[in-house]
Amino acid sequence: MNSPAEAFLHEAVERGSAMVLTLPSGGMLRHYKSRFLGSDALGIWVEADIGEIPLLNALIAAGTPVGVSCKLGPEKLKFVAPIVRLDAALVISAASCV
Repeated sequence: MNSPAEAFLHEAVERGSAMVLTLPSGGMLRHYKSRFLGSDALGIWVEADIGEIPLLNALIAAGTPVGVSCKLGPEKLKFVAPIVRLDAALVISAASCV
């Protein structure tokens, strides 16, 4: 059975909810408004700031975890996880590519 946090995350991903992606950089944390794009066997897909591709690649190479936070109604979920992969585009449907 899923925990309440897993159920919350699943619902937020399915809705394409807004979220904040927190990237560590130079001893500081950079916060970016983003959104969930979906999930697959590899994990959860999120939209990233295109201007931060070099930082994202460096975080992937180092295995550095990033922060994720989202709200769904009055509830808020925060967690950290490593970035597994960066793709230039994700096909959502035949008519939509991010």
